[in-house]
Amino acid sequence: MVSSIWMKTAALIALSLIYVIGTVACGLGSNKYQLDITVKPAGAASISLIPEPDNDGKYPADMVVTISITPSPGYDIDTWEGHVSDKHSVITTVTMNADQLLELQLTAASSPSEGSMETETYSNENENSPEMQKGISQSQQTVIADSNSAIPTETSNLIPIKDAPINIVTPESSQATPRDSDETEDLTSGALNQSSSMAPVEESMAPVEESMAPVEESMAPVEESITIVPAPQQTSVITDSPQESEPDLIEPIVVEPVVETTVTGYSLTVGEALVTTTTLELDNSTISIFPGPNGPEGSYLQGTNVQITVTGKTGNILSSFSHPSCSSLPTCMLTVDRDLTVDLVFLKTYSISINASQVVGSPILLLNGRIDISPPNAPANRYHSGTVVSLIPQADLGFQFAGWDGACVGIGSCSILVNENWDELTASFKSASLPDWSHQTLSLSSKLIKSDGDTVIATIFTQDDGSPTVTNVSFSLTNPANVTENKQGSPCGSSVSGNVTNKCWNSVFSIPANSTISNQIYKLVVSSPTMTNSPEIRITVEGSTYPLTINGPIVTSNTISLTGGIFSMSEAPNGMNNMYLSGTQVIITAIPNEGFEFSGWTGDCSGTDSCVVIMNTDRSITGMFSSL
Repeated sequence: MVSSIWMKTAALIALSLIYVIGTVACGLGSNKYQLDITVKPAGAASISLIPEPDNDGKYPADMVVTISITPSPGYDIDTWEGHVSDKHSVITTVTMNADQLLELQLTAASSPSEGSMETETYSNENENSPEMQKGISQSQQTVIADSNSAIPTETSNLIPIKDAPINIVTPESSQATPRDSDETEDLTSGALNQSSSMAPVEESMAPVEESMAPVEESMAPVEESITIVPAPQQTSVITDSPQESEPDLIEPIVVEPVVETTVTGYSLTVGEALVTTTTLELDNSTISIFPGPNGPEGSYLQGTNVQITVTGKTGNILSSFSHPSCSSLPTCMLTVDRDLTVDLVFLKTYSISINASQVVGSPILLLNGRIDISPPNAPANRYHSGTVVSLIPQADLGFQFAGWDGACVGIGSCSILVNENWDELTASFKSASLPDWSHQTLSLSSKLIKSDGDTVIATIFTQDDGSPTVTNVSFSLTNPANVTENKQGSPCGSSVSGNVTNKCWNSVFSIPANSTISNQIYKLVVSSPTMTNSPEIRITVEGSTYPLTINGPIVTSNTISLTGGIFSMSEAPNGMNNMYLSGTQVIITAIPNEGFEFSGWTGDCSGTDSCVVIMNTDRSITGMFSSL
């Protein structure tokens, strides 16, 4: 009987020791610590932790946590404050041997953007949302040692504690041993009633202690089988709040990666200038942009509708935009869906000034004479580049043209090619009654004769208040075939006013029609026995000429204005009666007004680009503008 009681007592003590050992084993790693991280300035970096905290938002004691940071654009790491392994690295570690409070400080790599230096704190507390719980990976579960939980390991090495070769007894368990609860209760009461028999009990402990060795050995595989699996790198800090109660079994949950949204901006370049504001000042124009850039770093967000309005500066007329969305002038509407470049095409214009007065039409009235202009005018009193302008001096009665100074020379008409501003031309007239004897003056009623022929009056002024007196003047006209026609000059008489009546001689010639394509040149020479020189002058007779009609009327200048826009010609009619000399090349450009677009050409031109015609026959063109 006593032996039986001792055996029961020894068994009870053995069960108590197993309970204590199980309680200690289950309590391993029960100390957990919290990790808090503060980022300064707020938003200057994203942080990932390997491994992530458990469902309580904590880490087991002595666990080493790897911290990786990704600085935001424009920021560099400065230092860590707290117990980290490397205070100046983007990858560092911390050992969880206590609650850890870390602070990450970053510095701006360039001028920081506007915004307050707020502090953003990453905490693994008070976050218990389902989304956060879903972010706990299989390798981040907490080891919970009780009779119903498993120790998470790598997928191929998960070993539940309940499969270990021992039974773990907890105070709450109703199945501490294979015995039933009544027998255990009897053993307990029996052992307590044997206080006087403890010596035999102590002797019986030796076999019990020996029997514990296999139990302790069987615990080693359980401890060795616990493996911490690193979590995949995260793009942000995931925080958890403590659970009300620890679950019996933690199911593996896959971490969903946090996707960061990136805002993409596109650049807009107009006239070789990058748009950074609502107004661009270029050499040739002022450009208004609406709206201004609304994306990061002076860019536009995708899908932004932008209106571009171009105002040409003096000497520049907007001809076209390079972008296909820009169909009208001077305003363009387009949608920014990629990096865009809009080139601008301008027509250059130039001014002509005579005696410091800008040419605004024909004629230019001067003292004692005038200058006829052909073509007479242009838009804004300026001429398109490439236009040939003829300047024809006409003296008042009793005066003669004294000559040009500047780009034009001589005492006759002057033709200039407008490819720059001509602002320094000077023309002057002088009295015909006081010519210098050594500079006889010879003039013609017209130096350019139309192709069907005309009459020319040749006039020369002499000075007879000196000696000898001029009494005999002859005029000789030589045609292109070198045939000369001679005529005796007649005093001008009453056809010339003032005191030059006895000093003026003239003669009249009939110039025949020119039936050839090319111009014909005649030479007129004036001579007198009492003259020391024989002045000469040339007469040009047109060859074939042809009219150019646009939308019906014949072209008479280098511009035509319509309701929807302007037609600009590179060359005004250069023949008589608003005709073009044979072989003349004319470029016609359509410039729509605001609210209109050019629809295209028909007739001797086609398409919508500038029209080029060679005047070797009559030309007829129609161009149409349509409203937007």
